[in-house]
Amino acid sequence: MAQFFARDRVLAAGRTHIMAIVNVTPDSFSDGGQFLDPAAALSRAKEAEALGASVLDLGAQSTRPGAVPVSAKEEWARLEPVLTSVLRETALPVSVDTFYPEVAEKAAALGAHILNDVSGFSPEMWRVAAKYGCGCIVMHPGDPVDTAGGGEDVLLRVRRFFEEKRKEAASFGIPAERLCFDPGIGFGKSQTENLRLLANPEALRVPGTSLLFGASRKRVAAFAAGNPEAAPQDRLAGTLALHTGAALFGADILRAHDIRDAVEAAHAADALRAARETAVCLDTVRIRGLEIFAYHGVNPEEKRDGQPFLLDIAMRADLRRAGETDDLIDTVNYAAVRKAVQKAFTAEKYDLIERAASVVCGAVLENFPAVREITVEVKKPFAPMNAKFDYVSVEMTRRRA
Repeated sequence: MAQFFARDRVLAAGRTHIMAIVNVTPDSFSDGGQFLDPAAALSRAKEAEALGASVLDLGAQSTRPGAVPVSAKEEWARLEPVLTSVLRETALPVSVDTFYPEVAEKAAALGAHILNDVSGFSPEMWRVAAKYGCGCIVMHPGDPVDTAGGGEDVLLRVRRFFEEKRKEAASFGIPAERLCFDPGIGFGKSQTENLRLLANPEALRVPGTSLLFGASRKRVAAFAAGNPEAAPQDRLAGTLALHTGAALFGADILRAHDIRDAVEAAHAADALRAARETAVCLDTVRIRGLEIFAYHGVNPEEKRDGQPFLLDIAMRADLRRAGETDDLIDTVNYAAVRKAVQKAFTAEKYDLIERAASVVCGAVLENFPAVREITVEVKKPFAPMNAKFDYVSVEMTRRRA
């Protein structure tokens, strides 16, 4: 799990956060019109805060199937009075759900902390986020539903989209810790694909970023619960089951309508995950003396000329099954780890080897779910220091949250 930064706010790692939905619309699929009045929307936001939500998501545009988009002008007219009062009267970080850059600009100028774009972020939207330091929730907007099952696997398709958006964000100066990716449950996916996404968060995670899932009251919740004809308000059991599974498998944020139930279920999921991990038998896989050439360092010549670094990596995982089956799938593939480490270590230029070590830890934990704990020592044999020495190093240990 990862931390998510948004302006002066942070959603810390180590727990599952609930994003409370506040729809300032007359036609949302589940609660359309209920919070269209600004006073009702503010009351909803304050109630969500009292019930333990971590962030508020204000939306003034319905994205339900078949909805007719309203103009940016009308969207902002609905949103502005609610955003103003919510920012003034609650202490929670506030997300604005919009695909209009002009609405995002006005919301960010007013003080919104997060931009939540179901269209996947355009260059104009990245510029607004970069200008104000906003957190970015980037949703996979969907593809034509593959009912025949003959196309590319949905996990690969969505993960590739996230990786491309991570590169786009970096080109605008937006770091990974300000990115939260949403696979877009219910947007251009079959129900089977929706379930595969919910069951495999760690297969979707881009190193250093957060993951949000939103299955609340959606058709997939009714489908999974065996009652596909259930009305949106009758899909709570399916919603809680799907969201709990996603939390156990690695989701950071869950977007929900039923806040009390969502918060309590998230607490229970966190308790289960903690209990399960403390009971795991941990063995160790080591890679020692891995040499990687990179361009890290405080001095300009280090970033220009580069230098070799040596990495010692110790990964702790439950290897009992591998000892019985003799099958590579049941252990930590050190060749794949080497590739992931090299990619993470060289993806950017850092001043400090502390940061480089942290990125490597995050990449291994996020790409190899079997690894429960990792220790990385980054050695710098040619540090610019006027003395005789073997190397300067930093050793860092991180455990799965």
